[in-house]
Formats: sequence, structure tokens, C-alpha cells
Amino acid sequence: MTKHLRKGGAATHWVLSIRYSVIGLVSNALGIVRMAMIVGVVLLSTWIVPAQDAATPTPSPTPSITPSPTPLPSDDVQIETSVEVQTAPQDGMQAPPRFATSFRVTLLSDYVARGITSTQGRPAIQAYGEIRHRNGLYFGVLGSSVSRPQSLGLTGPSAEINFTAGRRHMLWRKLMLDFGMYYSWYVDEKPGLTDTDSWGAFASGRYIVTPELSLTGGVFWTPDRGGMGVKGDYFTGGASYNLPFSFDKTKGGSFVSAEVGRQLVGSFEEFDFPNHTTWKAGLGYRHKNMTYELTYSDSDLSKAECLPAAGNPSWCGKRVFLSAAFDFNFNLK
Repeated sequence: MTKHLRKGGAATHWVLSIRYSVIGLVSNALGIVRMAMIVGVVLLSTWIVPAQDAATPTPSPTPSITPSPTPLPSDDVQIETSVEVQTAPQDGMQAPPRFATSFRVTLLSDYVARGITSTQGRPAIQAYGEIRHRNGLYFGVLGSSVSRPQSLGLTGPSAEINFTAGRRHMLWRKLMLDFGMYYSWYVDEKPGLTDTDSWGAFASGRYIVTPELSLTGGVFWTPDRGGMGVKGDYFTGGASYNLPFSFDKTKGGSFVSAEVGRQLVGSFEEFDFPNHTTWKAGLGYRHKNMTYELTYSDSDLSKAECLPAAGNPSWCGKRVFLSAAFDFNFNLK
């Protein structure tokens, strides 16, 4: 009887190992297909949306209009939106280079997005790199440290890497639109658990009301939140204001920002994930290539709702964190 159970257990383990291997191969294949879809959509946008008219000068936004990245709807993923937008030349000025790159390195006391921490309240480091064409087409990669330990029933990834591709387009000299898609990869997830890689699309905008005030908004969508095939929608709106008594266009200065978002999540096997509203407010200072910000973040998730939404009931609620970012750019002829 004991030998029979042992044989059965070994056979079951062997079958499960093959199953997880097949699932891993299928997941990787789907990831490649998804990235091909992203590239196809972005290339198609170069014909659908006309390039910026070089004869129409368009002013660039002031440096601190968007002091922080914009979160995406799946697992609190982020994309970078604070890079400088290439614009058409003024009369007598040289045209912008065909290609340009932007880089940002950020240190945070806590990686918080949509009111949920991804590092258990611990510090994080993030790095972002982007290459873009002067017609607005771009491709970016953002990597971040995370803490989702396997001991808490999570997948225990060693890092979060987000690939984004899209196109930015300036209208009426004041409205900057950004359309694109993303793929989120959680590195070194432990086998035997659900693969939380996901993908989605986004559309966002920034309207420059005055040189000091700008308004932002966005809609983010994923059909595969957390790798579970659950749909997710995120709607966000915010504002940023450069404090005039301290702001200098060449060196920077102080700014305040605020943002409100609404997360809508579908159901999984008849279980309804909680929808929630999140908000944050920040006070920051920018000097040349450095940006410092103190941010307060919260949501209306209760502790009971936080468990299915975040994976741990203590990862939601009021949080205050600091960030320091360093930006640098290169032009490619």
C-alpha cells in the first residue's frame, strides 16, 4: 500500500512538472506574440497619426509639469511620462535630431502605486530608459525592485520590468497625447504558482493651462490583470502646479501635484475582486536634472478588501514616501 502511494505520488509529481513546463512554454510564446502586437500597433500609428508639422513651432512643457511616473492598471505597473517631448523647431533654429534617448534613475523609500505598496513598505530602486523618434514614436523599458515573497503565497519575483511602446503627439501647442501598449514581466517567478506577467494598452493626455498649471488624465486597460485573465480598467485625473515664487524655467523650483484614480477589476472564477478609488498628493522640488518629492498616498480599500487586491491586508492604507530622481538625455544624429 505504501509503495503504491509512493509510486502514485512520484507519477503525480512527474505529471505536474510536465504541466508547468508546458504552461511556461505557452506563456513565453504568448509573450512574444504580445510584443509583436505592440510593435505592429506602434508602427501602424506612424501612418494613422500624421507627424508634427515642422513649420508650426510648438513650445515644450516646463520641466516639472509631470514630476512622477503614471501607474498602469495591472499590478501597479508604471510607465515613465516625464521625459521631454521633442517639438518642431522655431524659425532660425535647427530641427531636432532624428533620434533621442532619455534615462532616469529613481530611489524611493517605498514603491507605492494606487495606494498599494509593492515593496512591503521598504525602499526601492528604479531605472528607466527610452529611445524615441522625432515623429513621437518611442520605446521604453522600466525596471524596479519589488518584494512579493513566496512565504506569503505570492510568486516571489526578483524584479519587475515593464516594456512600453507608443507615440506622443502635440496638438494646439498645449495638449500632449500619448497612446501605447505595454508588457509587464516579473522576473524569476517561482514555479508552480500563477504567472503574473500581463499586458495592456493606455491613452493619456496632458494639457498645459498656463506655464505653471497643467492637467493630466488617462485611461488604462488590460485583459489579463495579474496573469489571471481578469479584465482591469483604470481611470485617472490629476494636476500639477509650479509654485511661481520659487520656480525658475532654467533651473527648476518647487511644485505641488495631486491625482485621483479609479480601479475597476473583473471577476475570477465567480470571485469579484474589489474596485477601489485611490488618491495622492505631493510636494516636490526640481533642480536641473534632480527631482525630489514627498508624496502622501491612500485609498478606500479596507483591510478585508486589501487581501485580494494586494496580496496582504497591511499593504494598503495611508502611506508617505520620499523619492529622488536623476534624469539625463542624449541626442542621436
